[in-house]
Amino acid sequence: LLDDAEKQMGDTAPIRLARAQSLVRRDGAEALPEVKRIAELPNEFSSEDQGRLWHGLTLLARQAGDRALALEFCQKAAAAQPNDLSTRYLLFDLALATRNKAALEQVMEEVRQIEDEGCYWHFMQGVALAANSPRDDRKAQEKALDFLAKAALLRPNWAEVPMMQGKIRDQLGDHEAAIEKYLEAVDQGSRDPLGMTRPAG
Repeated sequence: LLDDAEKQMGDTAPIRLARAQSLVRRDGAEALPEVKRIAELPNEFSSEDQGRLWHGLTLLARQAGDRALALEFCQKAAAAQPNDLSTRYLLFDLALATRNKAALEQVMEEVRQIEDEGCYWHFMQGVALAANSPRDDRKAQEKALDFLAKAALLRPNWAEVPMMQGKIRDQLGDHEAAIEKYLEAVDQGSRDPLGMTRPAG
């Protein structure tokens, strides 16, 4: 079916992404070499199409368990979409997961250029500081909480913020405060009630 669609419509970003999705669904991580070939984009693709395809391939690589490849794809997606915050939020997550400090610093600087020191920037600063500091370094963890508090002021109903605050409070031993933050996150729509998606450190 995809071959027929390509004959009718030509080589397009949606068809390439659909082909990659089919391969990963069928073969998992074994499909990634072919996904890399799909990712070799022709110059005639628009920046918008490139960005969307790279973003989709990022998610597929992460699904297949290759976070380093997902980071590589996401960096290309971000380059094709210079003002897109959602791509940079995904890139931040991947840089954190792969402990790539250079990518982490770069994406936070790009976010600052896009939104100044807004909610995403404060959130990322807090999460990065918490993750890169010893868990028992209360001074550093409290500073991370300060960044998160500012993010909460800028975007009051973003469940990620109290969830992260809860994780930091938990690891500092402030369990009652942690529970309050976890409940706040759930009230704001979090689907991660146990706070297990992103480690604090």
